[in-house]
Amino acid sequence: EIIEKVDHKHLNYDVDFLQGIIPTAENVAVMFWQILENKLPSGKLHSLKLFESENNFVEYFGDPVKIKRFAVNHERSAQEHNEEHNAQEMAVLV
Repeated sequence: EIIEKVDHKHLNYDVDFLQGIIPTAENVAVMFWQILENKLPSGKLHSLKLFESENNFVEYFGDPVKIKRFAVNHERSAQEHNEEHNAQEMAVLV
């Protein structure tokens, strides 16, 4: 359920449940927990470990956390962001 929503997506623009949240590994782990904790058919979610790389990860145990949200500009799409980013990269190369 989560992988199809976030895999190869721009987390700032393309993932509904991350709108207005800075997608740090810590914040993403909390949001994943919120989605998963009530989906288990039996038992209880104990911890969630999210890896950014082989050496960098966060482990979350479900403690209450307040995540700050920021204003979202819904008019700007990921495609517009990518086009701007590519234009900036091209300017650096010139």
